[in-house]
Amino acid sequence: MCNEFRLERPLGRGGMGVVYLAYDTSLDRHVALKFIADLRPQPTVQKYFENEARIVAQIQHPNVVQVFSTGEVEGHPYIVSEYITGSSLAELPLPIPWRQALGLGLGLARGLAAAHRRGVLHRDLKPSNAVLTESGEVKLLDFGLAEQLEQAPDGASSGGRVVAGTVAYMASELLEGAAATARSDIYALGLVLRELCTGVPPRPSRTATPEPPPSGRAPFIDPDFAALIDRCCAADARERFASAEALCEALERLTRIVAPVPLAAGNPYRGLEPFEAEHRALFFGRDADIHAVLDRLRYQPLVLVAGDSGVGKSSLCRAGVLPQVVAGVLEEGRETVTVTLWPGRRPLEALAAALAPRLGHKEEELVLLLKDKPSWLGRALREAYRSGRGLLLFIDQIEELITIAEPAQAEHFARILGELSLPTAGVRVLMAVRGDFLTRVCALPGLGEEAERALYLLRPLSPEGVREAIIGPARRRGVAFESEALIQVLMASMARGMGNLPLLQFALAELWERRDAARGCITQAALEQMGGVAGALSRHADGVLLRLRPAGRAAARGLLLRLVTAEGTRVERGEEDLLGSSEESARAALRALVEGRLLHMRTVGGEARWEIAHDSLIEGWGTLRDWLDGDIGHRVVRKRLEDASADWERLGGAREVLWGQRQLAEASLLDPSTLGLRERSFLAASRRVVVRQRWGRWVAALAVVLALAAVYAGLRLQTYREDTRFIATHQGLALEAFATGRGLARQAGDLREEALALFDGRGSPGPDPLQDSDEGKWARALALRDQAERDYARASRELERALERDRGNPETRELLAEVTYERILLAERFHQQREREERVQSLERMAEVSSEARRWWERFQAPAELELVTEPPGATVTIQRSIRGAEGERLERVPEAGTWGLTPLRGLRLPEGSYQLRITHPSSAPVELLVLLSHGAGEQLLVDLPASIPEGYVYVPPGCFLQGSADPEVLRVAMTSPPMHRVCLTQGYFIGRTEVTFGDWLMYLDSLPPGHSARQLLAQARFNDKGRAVVLRKTPGGGWSFSFHHSSQKVSTAAEGELFRYPTRTRRSTADWRRFPLTGISVRDLEDYFSWLDGTGRLPGARLCTALEWEYAARGVDGRSFPHGEVLLPDDANIDTTYGRIPLDYGPDMVGSHPNSTSPFGLVDTVGNAFELTRSVTPERGSISLRGGAWYYDVYSANMANHTAGDPTQSDLLTGVRVCARGGR
Repeated sequence: MCNEFRLERPLGRGGMGVVYLAYDTSLDRHVALKFIADLRPQPTVQKYFENEARIVAQIQHPNVVQVFSTGEVEGHPYIVSEYITGSSLAELPLPIPWRQALGLGLGLARGLAAAHRRGVLHRDLKPSNAVLTESGEVKLLDFGLAEQLEQAPDGASSGGRVVAGTVAYMASELLEGAAATARSDIYALGLVLRELCTGVPPRPSRTATPEPPPSGRAPFIDPDFAALIDRCCAADARERFASAEALCEALERLTRIVAPVPLAAGNPYRGLEPFEAEHRALFFGRDADIHAVLDRLRYQPLVLVAGDSGVGKSSLCRAGVLPQVVAGVLEEGRETVTVTLWPGRRPLEALAAALAPRLGHKEEELVLLLKDKPSWLGRALREAYRSGRGLLLFIDQIEELITIAEPAQAEHFARILGELSLPTAGVRVLMAVRGDFLTRVCALPGLGEEAERALYLLRPLSPEGVREAIIGPARRRGVAFESEALIQVLMASMARGMGNLPLLQFALAELWERRDAARGCITQAALEQMGGVAGALSRHADGVLLRLRPAGRAAARGLLLRLVTAEGTRVERGEEDLLGSSEESARAALRALVEGRLLHMRTVGGEARWEIAHDSLIEGWGTLRDWLDGDIGHRVVRKRLEDASADWERLGGAREVLWGQRQLAEASLLDPSTLGLRERSFLAASRRVVVRQRWGRWVAALAVVLALAAVYAGLRLQTYREDTRFIATHQGLALEAFATGRGLARQAGDLREEALALFDGRGSPGPDPLQDSDEGKWARALALRDQAERDYARASRELERALERDRGNPETRELLAEVTYERILLAERFHQQREREERVQSLERMAEVSSEARRWWERFQAPAELELVTEPPGATVTIQRSIRGAEGERLERVPEAGTWGLTPLRGLRLPEGSYQLRITHPSSAPVELLVLLSHGAGEQLLVDLPASIPEGYVYVPPGCFLQGSADPEVLRVAMTSPPMHRVCLTQGYFIGRTEVTFGDWLMYLDSLPPGHSARQLLAQARFNDKGRAVVLRKTPGGGWSFSFHHSSQKVSTAAEGELFRYPTRTRRSTADWRRFPLTGISVRDLEDYFSWLDGTGRLPGARLCTALEWEYAARGVDGRSFPHGEVLLPDDANIDTTYGRIPLDYGPDMVGSHPNSTSPFGLVDTVGNAFELTRSVTPERGSISLRGGAWYYDVYSANMANHTAGDPTQSDLLTGVRVCARGGR
């Protein structure tokens, strides 16, 4: 006993003291007692000991060990302090993740700041003098060498200049005999942080040679954290933080910046798209500009943000200013709403559509008011928002008043803006304009002087802003850049020109997609693989075009030229204006350009509208620039044609504005693909008038002859007229139904795409949880599809009635074939196989007897065009076509492939169908590639051939496949499967040929120390609701034993080296249990196993497969129900019927026991045996998805489309795992 303390055991010993764990009998708690180690201490030691007790008792802080009291027993003083359970920082396995080091550094800095506030220097800060508690809190210990500071302005110590502390952690000025200061403590803390991040202790040198930067030894440390550590460790004390408080502030700011925040899934970089309000947490580098614009808006009713193209005007306003306005920063107590609009061709109508809901008027009424009384709007808004409420009207791309707006409307609009510039409390206007259009905008009537006063020039990002824009979004998602050098390379790309920000953003978006997800790192190798920043956009855009067929590329050229004005700026166009006809190549090109992020689509008033994604594409994409340069002579003619056709449409088709022969001659030089439907209709009407005028006199002469012929053929003409009327009537009804059906089919297709985006986790549902969810949108798409099919069917019936009068009528036959073709496309889009086959057979029968229908049949039969590029090039390709029949699937060799030569291969034409390609190259492992080709489509395959494939794994190259279910809706919903649709994976990967087995697991367990927790995961039986369990435990003899509990009373056991026996099975009754699939282990428990596979080199980058990776590898490309086809027989896999549902026969089989169900990529047991853990692509449906069925479940659970939601902590004897890793070179 020591007074009221009972000593239990020693905790540690230092140079000056020894510490015991003691029990405080008076307060019923454990404490730490520190005694002087020497039985006869020197006076100086006694002084240090007393000094520590006095000093630490003054510091009350969570990050400093707490001193309760002091005492003395038999002449030996002691200190009573709190007992901390944990480990010192010196005992941590180093290096630790930089985020953990950042948290520890903040705690240490806070503790140090608390000491400094009490005028205390630590003087011996090192890893062994800081403890990480079991609760995760860090505490400073051992103030035995602490020193009391005088309140001198420079913070210098008043103590003597005695060198005290641990030499390796002492600042250079201390080694030279200078007094200790707050900055010397900060130096020691910096060395501790550097050691935690790098795992390398500081050199015990008495020189002032600086330590190497932490980023050099820990390449994945955040660059700003590395810079902070470097500043702490500066050799010159004046360059360090002036105080621990200042260090705390820097660490706290960095912690806030780098803390991952809950953001929507997806790419945090916007590429060519502007930042919106929902991306405000990802918008970096413009804080000063945001504050400046907000300050202007507080005192000015009108603010005009002007800057170069690509400088970020729209993003500043949408993601920086508007969210702050909504949050109420303009005026306390005023609730402000924001309205955004683009002027477009008719700016008054755009303004009316934006403000009508706010003013309680119909759009048509508001347009009339704006035209007749320009001053009315200002008064109405000031009246509506005069107290308690506010409105900010944001007008983006106001240069459209110059480039595309009707001149009369543009002038009206400018006068209205001038009226809105009058001072008022509740109404503000914010505008954005390209700098090169500023003077022309200011020249508009009523806007000039106001625009000049409202001007805010947005300059290019500063270097600091560029750096924030680069690293900020990734840090928000918990991802770091590999090195400071990589950041400097990216920053340097901005120095080459003011318009390079969109190119940088695009490159960053591409880098994010290529990041090393396993390490949470964006790498230099990924940038080099892209070919750097400068060419990333052009290469990507050219790649989008290359994936189109020649007709699609020609259509894409026309679409892009239609979306650029004569002045070389972007213009937004609607579907009728852009597409006109339903030519499939143009629609395919439009889809590809949108999917490739080269075009943006938005919906205005229920109508889809498209524009080029960013002005930088016009300037920086070489292919488009070449097209525009080649079209420069035609753009002026096209602009005149657009204006003339707009007047013609506005005047109701008046003949007076049609063009004559000379103007038509100019227009004949224009490419028809670059003209909209209105322009083509205008030209056609003009040509008809010219032709009628030319042949008018001949018509008069012929009229006499025709009159005589009419008398002669009068009787026959009456019958002919009746038939013609009948046919025309039914053709008209058919055309009406066909047009309605086509419109509904288009709406159904658009809604289908929206629903599938939600199913794939690529979008956000709308406000209505029922209507706007994935299933809600899908149900609406199906309803529209059924309505479209009913109208198509009605059109077909009307045309068949017309054919009853005249079987040879070419117009009727052609229209019926076209309707049938559209019905085929509708069935294909929604994967209605039976309906598709019926329509195909119908079209084929028509083609046999009708030349008109034969054209549509040939269009349907058009071959697909295949392009295959490999890296490295020079590979040999053999190809087989998959043929499905009643007896199952068979492969037929395509003989033409023997003449193709070596890769790259282009322009290969093949009938639609499913194909299997085998690619071989002398320097690579053979690769199996599956591809599903559609009639008339183009497919570009880019295959990175791996140098080798790890043993036990297969390589699945990037490609597209059918995912989901085309089963009846009741069954699809029961399987929680998305509807069947095409999904593409852009990165090849390795995946286990079999599931992880117990034998694989034992290799891992045997590599671990005896007490490791993983060795105990299956040591105790965890029974499921059927009383079944698996047990794996170490035997006294040193081996392992496996037990399978058939029920709570019946168990079968086999030791290592023994065969496992099923007591009642007649087939596969004995098995090597080490080849059973590993089950009963959760995803969380598997993470260390994946790390072991990675660290030992067995599978670098090992990880859990995603649900899409698993489905592609297990199912192939053609949407089959099971790995080997559409039928699963009882012995094709281990499911509930395999052994007759006999209770004692249920259980796992050895992997590979059912070769009939081998997948197209060569995987075994993807169906039955054990459910397989995968990472879900839609977290709202569960982070884990169980796939493939199991030995206790039926054939429906084994369907490739079936999903069962799981949990990362869930472990079950029916659930196993297959391992994936990134593949390629």
